Amino acid sequence: MSQFSSLERLTGISDQLETMATSLTSNQALSASTLVGRSILMEGSTTKISEGSDDVQLKTTIPEDSKTATLKIYDENNVLVRTSTLNSGDYKWDKLDDEGNVLPPGEYRFAASSTNDKGEISAMTTRLPTRIQGVTINGEDGTVLNVENHGKIKLTNELEILG
Repeated sequence: MSQFSSLERLTGISDQLETMATSLTSNQALSASTLVGRSILMEGSTTKISEGSDDVQLKTTIPEDSKTATLKIYDENNVLVRTSTLNSGDYKWDKLDDEGNVLPPGEYRFAASSTNDKGEISAMTTRLPTRIQGVTINGEDGTVLNVENHGKIKLTNELEILG
């Protein structure tokens, strides 16, 4: 008789844990849905700008042995439109070219590089803003974010959410 009582308690605990897990999944999905329409920084080298869009914020990691770090910005025709020296890993592009002219809407490519004391040049990855377009809940990978130009990323990935 006591064995049945213990089994009933264990079954009850199992049911409660299952209910808690379902509740946590629902809370995670609800939280993820609040990210739709928000911008995050993702590793990448291109972004599109549109009429009236905000300045482009990007980040990179400058190596410790860097003597100089440079960011070059190319238009959709692969024409170099802006060259900037990077003093930190944070950069805000005002959508101007090297002469101070406002550039038209379109796709732009960013190439960051570092030169050390030996004159060796190394490419640096850039993280650019992109928009979360939707959320897939309870898919085979759990809750995932549908990210513009990047496809699906797991909600468990490290994200830097902008503004």
